[in-house]
Amino acid sequence: MSGSADTVRPSTRFIRGLVVIAIVGFVLRVAYVVVVLGYLFYWALIPLAIAGALILHRHGVMEPPLLAFFVTVGISVALTYGFTRFRAAAEVTIVPLAAVAIERVLRWITS
Repeated sequence: MSGSADTVRPSTRFIRGLVVIAIVGFVLRVAYVVVVLGYLFYWALIPLAIAGALILHRHGVMEPPLLAFFVTVGISVALTYGFTRFRAAAEVTIVPLAAVAIERVLRWITS
């Protein structure tokens, strides 16, 4: 296997995240299913948010302040340890951008 010992495959990182949220759910006494669903929905919204940002940029609507939360969270996660607890600040941007992509898909289906 090539690469250094510090290299972690994305699938391993994803599974490690599930283990960590299981521990967090236990400590906070939140049902594991609820914590896992939050984690999975977060990762499902990311591609939709990127698509929504591209749609808005194509139409000239995208404003840099809208991405400020997302960039701030990205830098914070990159500089620390990459856990999704930082997602709360980014969801201010992620959810509306994902909604733009979902609305575009629904409009395409119904037309």
